[in-house]
Order: sequence, then structure tokens, then C-alpha cells
Amino acid sequence: MIYFLFGSDNYRIKEKVDEIKERYQEKYPNLLGFEVFNFEENTFESFKNFFESVSMFASQKLALAKNPFNGPELKNFIDFIKTHNLKESKDNNLIIIQNNFDKETIKKLNQEKKNCFNSLKKTAKSQEFQSFENFSEAIPWLKKQLQKYQIEIETPALKLLFENFKNNSYQLINELIKVSLLKPDEKITLKNLEVIISFEIHPDFFAIFDSFFDGNKKMMIWDLEKTLKAGEDESKIFNYFIKQIRTALYILNNQTSSLEVNPFIVNKIKKKLMRWHNAKEILTKIYDQLSKIDWLIKKGVIDYQTALEILIARLK
Repeated sequence: MIYFLFGSDNYRIKEKVDEIKERYQEKYPNLLGFEVFNFEENTFESFKNFFESVSMFASQKLALAKNPFNGPELKNFIDFIKTHNLKESKDNNLIIIQNNFDKETIKKLNQEKKNCFNSLKKTAKSQEFQSFENFSEAIPWLKKQLQKYQIEIETPALKLLFENFKNNSYQLINELIKVSLLKPDEKITLKNLEVIISFEIHPDFFAIFDSFFDGNKKMMIWDLEKTLKAGEDESKIFNYFIKQIRTALYILNNQTSSLEVNPFIVNKIKKKLMRWHNAKEILTKIYDQLSKIDWLIKKGVIDYQTALEILIARLK
């Protein structure tokens, strides 16, 4: 099976990827081999080897191919899909995503890329995720987000947020969550929005911690490095990491009543921890390491950038 997800709304593309991946993980919990390939780098050979190699432990394979239209090996990639008949395969599965692919960009593709694009649309189960044209079009998706994050908000307030962040779904969801935390037991009104101070945060920031709790350290390090390269504050990442591990340990010790954390986040981490073996032992060790690193920061021995480098080295 091949999925082709493209468009300008990177948040909704990632949502769909997570949905597909979770479906496969639930169906094949112990038999799924999963790898991510970034085609903006020279990764075709690794991608090819992933599908051509035989594994005794992963009878089902699922690959995520990121942004093949931005890389130098698009034609080889399309030819491989055809010659290996991934469309009809029951064991080999592929998710292809192409980010920042608005309608204007698609129109300007050269002939070779247009041919590849049309071929993928015919071969794969394709879905387009462009920014919503207006509030009415976005309502069904927004309702799902409100339910997912357990947020109540008046329609005028939701519309105002949408109109300000309609071209950035990451920012829209961040702002929704932020204002909901101000008064968690009350419905958000237009008046509540007056206290919002907009902030920019790199889209891969929260992905760092999702990948960590998914047990995918390779992806977690990848998201971490991308976020740092984008200029995100090192202290914010490090301190949020401590907060996430502390929350997980409170959950494992059945002390959630002591937490001042959104119930959605608690439930999300709790669900992810169900896949862990010896979670308490592993996370306690990591938390102790983080505490020692934090102590070195406060003493002025190291800075946050060095702290994250130490953390990355130990996680590898």
C-alpha cells in the first residue's frame, strides 16, 4: 500500500501520518519495521535497502519518505516504487509526504516532476492538505481538534483565532491550547483572547517528545536537531524535557492529582507509556541524568547547548 500526502498544511499532513502509523502499529505490534527517510538528503540507497533486505523479526514494513520532490533522486524513487510493485504489496507499505506543496508550487513543477507527481497520484492513495480557504471549510476539522484537546470555546472566539492563524495550523493549535490552560474549567470567550500573547514555536518542538515516548530515539534526535537549527531556545527544550519526564514518573507512581498539567497531555503520555517495558526504571535513570545536567547548568559549569549535546550523546 502506498499513501501520498501533500500540500501546504504541514500540521494536518503530520496528523495523517501519525494516524496511519498508529493503525499499523496496533495491527502489527511486534512485526512492524518502521523507518523514516528524508529525501532532501542522499537517502535513496538506504530506502532501497530497507525494502530489499529480509528481516526475521519484521514481516511487515512501513517507510515514511519525506519530500522526494526536493531531492536529487526523485526519478529513481518513482522507478523503484513501480518495479517493486509497492502498490499491490501486502507486506511493504509506504507513506510519501511532500510538505510546503501549495497549488502555485505544483503548477510551477518542471515536466519531469509533473509526470512524477501525476504518476504518484494515480499509483497511491493520495490526499491533499492545503490551507483552509475560510472558517466554514475548517469547522469539521476544528471540531475534531477541540474534542481531541478537550477544549470548549465560543464560536466568535474560535473564528477570531482561525482568521489570525489560518495559514499556520501549528500556531492555531498552540494558541488554542495556551488560552485553554488559562482557565481550564471555563469556556473560552473573546475576552479571554485579549490576554493571549502570540509566540512562535518550531513545528518539530512537540514532535521531539512524541518521538521519545514512542521509543523512536532516532526520530527524536532528528526532530531535536531540526528544532535547534531553526533557532529554538535550548533552555526551553531542555526544561520541557525535564517536565515531560517528571510528568511520566508521576503517572507511573499514580500521583496525577499532584500534577498541574492539561489532562490531555497526561492521557497522551499514559497511552504511550503502555508500550514501554521497565518504564519506571528507564525514566528514573533518565530523570536522574537530567537532574545532574541541570545542576551543572545552574552552577555555571555548562550552558544549555552543551547540556543538550550531552543528552543527545547519552540517548544515542
